[in-house]
Amino acid sequence: MPEPLKNQVSYELLSKVAVDIQSVYNPFQVDGFLKSTMDETWDNLELKDRIYKVSANLGKYLPKDYKTAIHIIDKVVMNYGD
Repeated sequence: MPEPLKNQVSYELLSKVAVDIQSVYNPFQVDGFLKSTMDETWDNLELKDRIYKVSANLGKYLPKDYKTAIHIIDKVVMNYGD
């Protein structure tokens, strides 16, 4: 049986994304983001709930100003094209 898609949203993936965010936005707290995202509830969450939790926690650790936060995410995404 194939691996559930939800398992692709893993510690390894989120850790890489968090470090990449910190590389363009130094105040980003990698450890805090990972701990608050992958808490004791993580294993029981389905894909949609995992994605929601990731996005909610990004909102906590990125700047409150929406345009600034989107600019940071854009910079990270543009780096993936390199």
